[in-house]
This record gives sequence, structure tokens and C-alpha cells, in this order.
Amino acid sequence: MKFTTALGAIALTFCFSLPAFAQEPLSYQLTLSHEAQSPAKLRVQANEDLSKCQIKLSGCAKKGKPQVFNVSSIAASETKEFSWQQDEGIYQCKIKYRCMLPTRDKGAFFEAESQHEMRSIGPLSFEIDTRKLNPATAAIDFTSNRPINEIEYLIVAEDGSEIDSGNEKLQTPQAKNTLIWAKNDKTPALVSLKIMDGSGAWSSQQLFFLQIPHTDIVFDTAKANIRKDQEQYLYETRDKILEVLNTHHKVIMDLYIAGYTDTVGKADANIKLSRARAKSIAQWFKKSGIRLKIYYQGFGEKVLAVKTADETPEEKNRRAVYMLTNSPPESDNFPDPNWIQL
Repeated sequence: MKFTTALGAIALTFCFSLPAFAQEPLSYQLTLSHEAQSPAKLRVQANEDLSKCQIKLSGCAKKGKPQVFNVSSIAASETKEFSWQQDEGIYQCKIKYRCMLPTRDKGAFFEAESQHEMRSIGPLSFEIDTRKLNPATAAIDFTSNRPINEIEYLIVAEDGSEIDSGNEKLQTPQAKNTLIWAKNDKTPALVSLKIMDGSGAWSSQQLFFLQIPHTDIVFDTAKANIRKDQEQYLYETRDKILEVLNTHHKVIMDLYIAGYTDTVGKADANIKLSRARAKSIAQWFKKSGIRLKIYYQGFGEKVLAVKTADETPEEKNRRAVYMLTNSPPESDNFPDPNWIQL
């Protein structure tokens, strides 16, 4: 019997060729490795007419219980496919084949068996520590759910130009890794990362984060409505946002608005005020033609740009931060992770 392995999961590829059985009335393909959420597959092809075929699986299939497939007949060159679900892990699968051979002597049959070590592999995934990524950083930490041995990366600048790219093979597979890329004078905006493990499974992510430089608008005391004389600055920022969207048009991203105050007034009131102002800015951007999901949140005086004593009027602390990103911003600058969608 001819034996090759085929792949049931997109991420994994295995192909081996093993000796044939002494008689070859049928051939088969078997997924020695497959993703846990996808079934293992056995594909049988008849090399001559077969009848009353029985295929028995032991040590695999549901909860390791034997499973039997019966087929009344398989014509020459015809294929049949069988599949079963398997929990994640390594398992031993013994397969017995028995078919009648109607074109040969009366009562002739073919019988063979084989045993295979198989693997049901859970999805490969990883988490990126976004708190370590900022415009001045040329490195990012990430942790995968199992050791990996290869990393592909692409770092793209705010203007769309490539900062660095490469493929790194790890001498020692590990789950915790740090990607370091070449520094230059351009601000990194997009980190595209693909990781692979020893089985051939892979996982990829794109992390986009860009803080939009802008002129902060001035609000009237204790007010959140946008003054007409301040709209010129929002128009300038809108144009910058549209430029980024045009440059990185292949990346799906959202707009986040964070509001802050100085230490004048009560802390709780400042949170409400900064949230209301962030919402007003978000609403203005939406009305002005920004076709993105927009989120906002207010952090009051929790994160000061300039450290001051309480009840200190400080213009630099009355500010907002505008971010284009494809994942909710997480850092000490945003102590409340509950962003509000407009």
C-alpha cells in the first residue's frame, strides 16, 4: 500500500512517503498532523474493484474508542474520505483494512494494518504587549501559547515607507520573545508579525498605532461644546487623519480620543468634563467625514503631562490625545480601559 501524508489544516504541511503494502488493491492518505478544531482525515483510493470494505480505527476517534467504517463497494480509481474529531494532543492510531476482491478468485480478500503517531494541534496564537510600543521604541515583546522557532516581521513608518523587515530563526524555540528592529528617524506605525512553530503552524498579526500630532483646542471654563474659533485646528487634524488613512488604506483601524484636565476642581468632576470634551471632539470628527469607528474616554487629572499640586491651572494638562490604531490603546496613559464607542 502506498502511504503519503496530507494536511487537513491550512497552517500545517507534512508529506512523507512510506513503503507500500505487499498487495496494493488500495492506497490511502492520512493527516498525521491536524488542527484540533479540524477533523483528522483518511482518504482511501481503490486501485481495483473492492467490496464489503471495513476500516477500523483504534486508539483514535472519539475518546479513543474504536470506530468502524463500512463501505459496500468502491470501484477502481474511486476515492472515499473518512474523518473524525480528536482532542488536542499526541495519539496513537491503529488502522485495520479489510476488503473483498471480487475480480480475483472467489473469496479473495485484502487485509492490512498500520499504526501511526498522530498529532491534534491547537491553534497557534500570541499576544503583543502594546504597552511597550510607542514612537520611540524599536522593540516589542510578545508571548505565544507554545514555543516558536521562526519570526517574520515588517515595520512600516508613518509615511508608508519600510523601516525594517526580516526573517529570524530562533536557535532555541521559546514562547516569550522580543522583536528588535533597526532604529531610524521615522516613527513606526505598523508592526506586521508572523510566527511559526516546529510543526509548521503559523499565526500572524498586524499592530497599527499612530498618535496624531495636533493643536489642542480651547474650551470655555467647565464647558464641553466646541467653539467656532477652534474648529480650524480640528480641520487641520482631520486632514492629517485622512492622509494617514490614504497612506495605510489596507489597514483596518479605529480612531480613539482621550481627554485630560488640569488639577483645578474636583477629581470626579474633571473626569466627567474630560469625557464630555473627548466626546464633543469625536462627534465633530464624525460629522466632518471621518468614516471610522470612533471611541472616546476621559481621564481627568489622573495622567498629568506636567506634575502639579492640586488646584493648579496648567495649560499643558488641559489636552487631548488622538490615536489611530487597530486595537484598543492600553498603557498607563489610559488608566480606564473602558473606551466608549460613539
